[in-house]
Amino acid sequence: KLSLTGMPLKPATAYLPMPALELRSGELSFSGALTMPGAMPGAMPGGEKFLPRFKGDAAIDQISLYERTSNSELFAWRGLKLAGIDYRPDHVDIARARLVRPVGGVAILADRSFNFTPLMAPKVAVSANIPSSPGPAMAFKLGSLDIEGGTLGFADHSIDPAFQARIEALQGSIKNIASAPDQIAAIDLKGQVLDRFSPVTIAGTANLLGYDKNTDIQVAFRNIELPIFNPYSGRYAGYAIAKGKLTTEMHYKIVNRALQADHHIVIDQLEWGQASANKPSVPWPVGLVTSLLKDRHGVIDLNLPVRGSLDDPTFRLGPIIWQIIGNLIEKIVTAPFALIGSLFEGADKAQYIDFAPGSATMPSGAAEGLAALAKGLGDRPALQLDIPAAPALKEDAVVMADRNIDQLATAKEIKKGQTVDFASLEGEDQHDRLEDIYRAKLGKRPAYPETLPGLEIKPVAGQPQPDADQQRLMQETIWLRAELRNAFLPSNTELAALGSVRATAVRDALLAKGDIDPARVFLVTGQAGSLANGAVRLELKLH
Repeated sequence: KLSLTGMPLKPATAYLPMPALELRSGELSFSGALTMPGAMPGAMPGGEKFLPRFKGDAAIDQISLYERTSNSELFAWRGLKLAGIDYRPDHVDIARARLVRPVGGVAILADRSFNFTPLMAPKVAVSANIPSSPGPAMAFKLGSLDIEGGTLGFADHSIDPAFQARIEALQGSIKNIASAPDQIAAIDLKGQVLDRFSPVTIAGTANLLGYDKNTDIQVAFRNIELPIFNPYSGRYAGYAIAKGKLTTEMHYKIVNRALQADHHIVIDQLEWGQASANKPSVPWPVGLVTSLLKDRHGVIDLNLPVRGSLDDPTFRLGPIIWQIIGNLIEKIVTAPFALIGSLFEGADKAQYIDFAPGSATMPSGAAEGLAALAKGLGDRPALQLDIPAAPALKEDAVVMADRNIDQLATAKEIKKGQTVDFASLEGEDQHDRLEDIYRAKLGKRPAYPETLPGLEIKPVAGQPQPDADQQRLMQETIWLRAELRNAFLPSNTELAALGSVRATAVRDALLAKGDIDPARVFLVTGQAGSLANGAVRLELKLH
């Protein structure tokens, strides 16, 4: 029977496997029975090798382990109680372990190395005369490791100001810890970030000695105050965070080195504060991206799945997640309507409204797209919309001039209440009516050029080739219209009115069902339409 109490462990620093470590405090206690079968009379007949066996309990208390270079505490605990120890040279079983007040810390140093880096000894060349594989390891089994009052800290000194956060009050258990190759441990841990109102849970199963073979872990952080991440937001977003909360649910499943990782991120009521010195280097519009992602309740809800193989040498989970986020932001910035269209079908079609030149009539299907966009904007209350309301284009002016000419040319039919399409008139009638308008408008007879280059008349399909007189007549008709256009071009006021009427038509269709506040929709006279596929296109813009 053996019993030992309070044996100091600090002198054992010289025996630690890593010279960068220093054990500054620690005490060992144990009690139990050591059986030596070979020393007992008649116990091991024939001089066979005896197997000593120890059964009892032990405690390793007040451990404080430091890293010498940075003089930082890597790990510490108040007490480690081991109950039900059954030790033999080839294996050890422990019924239960209780770890009290463990404290650990992971830090990124100013040079972006980890505080654990000095512990990694350089690889040493192995002599060919030394066996490359060690003998069989001692089998180990622990029924349950109970953790009470743990603290896990993280610090990043590579940014200014430095970032620091801690998981506190960590408690729970890890059951079925063993050295057997296929042993699956059950993990159930709970804690908090800074205080009890921000809980953390870690639960699932894992092969602790072969996590890449079988791991199924869920990690959740809830109700985390976002301003603690200001060192990162100032650098990467260009603004401090004034308000907001973060909840994340992460699920990692690994089977034979194939990873399925799901990240559900919920950011509630995010508000940006003052700009940081890094703002000019941030390449994306923070406000627009935030407004597009927020729903009507001020919540940003993201799902970021990652699939890959741990055998891929380029696979790194952290960079991949940031790449996914970066790609998402890029898509939002370059195609904001596509994001709204993915949530409200058809809303993306309302980004462009194509009007026929000279017309303010809404194109077919535009009203439906604008209605879907209105729903999307109703669910994104921080967004505002600009509608181009600048004067109409020169292509509009040409069509408007032709329309005025056609109205004069068919004025006598219009007075009688008849509807006549100028293009349906006989060719000679068209020519004579345009010639009359020319005389009346310009006060002179038309002086036709002897030759009309560039006015080649192509025959209509199914019609005979026009003779020389007919061709000349058609060329003069075209020349007359071209000359009259300059006289009938609309004024700047008329072009501005058409631009305003178009923008108003778009606005009215958008606001028809009352899904959004009219104060969020702006008619912008500094934004003009553009010509696209023969139509005048108004491009709506979000901000």
